[in-house]
Amino acid sequence: MQDHIKEHWDVIVIGGGQAGLSAGHYLRSKGVDFLILDASKEIGEVWEKRWDSLVLFTPRQFDGLPGYPFPGEPSTFPNKNEMAAYLKDYARKFSLPVLSNTDVERITKISKRFVLDAGTRKFYCSKVIVAAGNSLPRIPSFSSYINFDIKQIHSSQYKNIADLPEGDVLIVGAATSGVQLALEISRSHRTFIAGKVSGKIPDLLFKLSRFYWWFIHNVLTIQTPMGRKIRKKVLTSGAPLIKESEKDLNASGAIRLPRIEGVKDGLPLLQDGRTIEVASIVWCTGFKPDFSWIQIPDLRLDEIGWPIAPRGISNINGLYFIGNHFQFGLTSSLVGGVGRDAKFVVDTLYESKI
Repeated sequence: MQDHIKEHWDVIVIGGGQAGLSAGHYLRSKGVDFLILDASKEIGEVWEKRWDSLVLFTPRQFDGLPGYPFPGEPSTFPNKNEMAAYLKDYARKFSLPVLSNTDVERITKISKRFVLDAGTRKFYCSKVIVAAGNSLPRIPSFSSYINFDIKQIHSSQYKNIADLPEGDVLIVGAATSGVQLALEISRSHRTFIAGKVSGKIPDLLFKLSRFYWWFIHNVLTIQTPMGRKIRKKVLTSGAPLIKESEKDLNASGAIRLPRIEGVKDGLPLLQDGRTIEVASIVWCTGFKPDFSWIQIPDLRLDEIGWPIAPRGISNINGLYFIGNHFQFGLTSSLVGGVGRDAKFVVDTLYESKI
């Protein structure tokens, strides 16, 4: 990549995943001077590190980024490695300037210029688009009191069943990742899953493929009463199931349990007062936002910790966000939906005449 010796760009995008690349596509089309910084060694690495059997829960026809449909049979579901390869191809196809191995540790603002600290380097720009994950595994604090001989991992650390010892497995959390892992792990281990399933997009909508996407993309947004109601649930309890169902979970043989609410005698304590003894626990409890590295005092965050940035536009002049959960709609953090938010943000940048 050229221009590595430059220090100032009009726009810097932080994050080289689907959100950052979508932003890059639109910035390139506007002729903007920009750079994408990504902490990974290469594009797609984040997907490659996820569990081995992971497949997207939306079919290929809804998994493409702006300007480049996802290859393959439209009605089939790509796996994580196909997703990683697609992102690499996307960056090459549109000649996007991605600087990998560059972890932005701090953002500050001096006058009208942003300063990005990344190891020994500093980058300067007029506008910043934050398109990184910005989240940490959410594991309850009481987990530290669970017996040390019970193995505990977060879903983001799980690769395959070889990661788990022999014996019973407790999956905590019944949103998408929890249900997917329960279906896999229950084939080889007696599996318990604690928590309430966070709802499901109706199967009829899913079977009516195009209508299903239209519904979750255009109806479940912050502009509709239904969308605003769903948004609260998504941000606190996780997104509703789409591809898998509660029926699939029940058929898997996984044993349903109420929520885990603490620890008693070193064992997970259920909401009904029982304890459960297992060999391992997989925390499918999602992620919590972490924007502490954006050290701009006036940045407004909500009670959960997400930036208050309607349509990605924050209260800090020149600071934008893409890819946050339900930023505009249910599809805002999905591969096939993030492009809408990217276009809106970049159009806003263009209108502001960078």
